[in-house]
Amino acid sequence: MRTRLLAAITALGFLAAGCNAVWAQDAATFKVGLIDLDAVGEQFTQKQLEEEKLTLWYKTQQAQLQRLSTLLFLSAEGWQEAAEIIQTPQATPAQIEREQALNKQSTELEREYRDLEGKIDRTPEETERFNSLLDKVRARDADLKALAREVEASLQQQQHKLGVDLMKPVEDAIKAIAEEKGLDLVIDRKLVYLGGEDITELLVQRLNGTDAAATTAPPEEAPGETPAEGDGE
Repeated sequence: MRTRLLAAITALGFLAAGCNAVWAQDAATFKVGLIDLDAVGEQFTQKQLEEEKLTLWYKTQQAQLQRLSTLLFLSAEGWQEAAEIIQTPQATPAQIEREQALNKQSTELEREYRDLEGKIDRTPEETERFNSLLDKVRARDADLKALAREVEASLQQQQHKLGVDLMKPVEDAIKAIAEEKGLDLVIDRKLVYLGGEDITELLVQRLNGTDAAATTAPPEEAPGETPAEGDGE
């Protein structure tokens, strides 16, 4: 589930903003910064943590769907009740016991369905019962697929939001480093064959708060202390 959260920081964006300045300045003084977007994405700690959280959420949703897939012979009310229990983060002992009872009920109905399915000559009553169970399974299967679609839609929304949220600190860090180093342009290093200053490592350190600029704070003055203006002599 690898996502290209940093792909938007490409040469096009920076060239669009600064192409006029490129041609106006002397080539000898024009400074270009390079960044390896893939490396930044792999080493950006906040991105890794947020993606791990999202992955865990998705795996949890898939596990819940798997549990619900074993309860397809329940009525709409029973299946909804089971879904609410399964989706509860910390189910109570009573809820766990209820889920087990619903699971047993679904298993018994499935066994009945399989027995009827294997009969060659069913009575009218058996045929009616078989069709009733079949309709129930089809309805629950539709419910399960609808839930699965909701999970996938939610995943896409969260991925998009994560990309937008993480782009802001990346852009801010790039602008700050470019200003500090006097860089006129910062682009993806894959677009450059020769030249330029690689700021990938510095960018990663800045994002993770491990570079000197991020960890060194100016000394604080003691409360009530003011700089001396002279001894008056």
